[in-house]
Amino acid sequence: LKVSGAVTDLGFIKWAQNSHVGGTVNGEFYFAGVDIETGLLDSGFAYDTEKLQRLDSYTGYTTRLNFDVNIGAEYNFLRNHFAVGLLSHTHVASSYTYSELTASLNIRPVNWITLTASHTFLNGNRPGVFGAAINIHPSVINLYVGMDYIDPNLVYATNFAGLNVYVPRYAKSVNLYMGLGFNFARPKYLRKEQRELREARRNEA
Repeated sequence: LKVSGAVTDLGFIKWAQNSHVGGTVNGEFYFAGVDIETGLLDSGFAYDTEKLQRLDSYTGYTTRLNFDVNIGAEYNFLRNHFAVGLLSHTHVASSYTYSELTASLNIRPVNWITLTASHTFLNGNRPGVFGAAINIHPSVINLYVGMDYIDPNLVYATNFAGLNVYVPRYAKSVNLYMGLGFNFARPKYLRKEQRELREARRNEA
């Protein structure tokens, strides 16, 4: 069982007093209408630059950053070939907070390939809309490709952009992400499995 937690973007920004420049200006705004043929707006703002008044009454203040709280758990079984995971993600902003809970199933048919399927609860995600990814990680290279908001619930759309096609029922978009990394070490359980395999082969010989 693996348990993890992280808090990101936890902090604040302090705005100094001398970073503000402000002022007021007296003027008039006029609106004469819109030209139907050209679509241009006939409006403007007339003011007298000599009446510009500078304000020096600003004071410094501090703003809090929006931060995220992540708590995860993963349980491996059948010699780490299968794993189930649960991830709680909470985004805390100044005026709102939202949370989501993601469950995942991880399959490792061999040591260098990992397949993942996930589903997110809460945060308005529809049932049956899931994510999937594949991670290819031999001894040096780590290549992964994944998709979010995969909606297999297709409905027949008549005259959609001039075509009769099937479109997803719930998801309005699909996220596709990929990446390439380089490994400088292997997990301990993989090294242990390799040692056991070598010892078993020597014993058989």
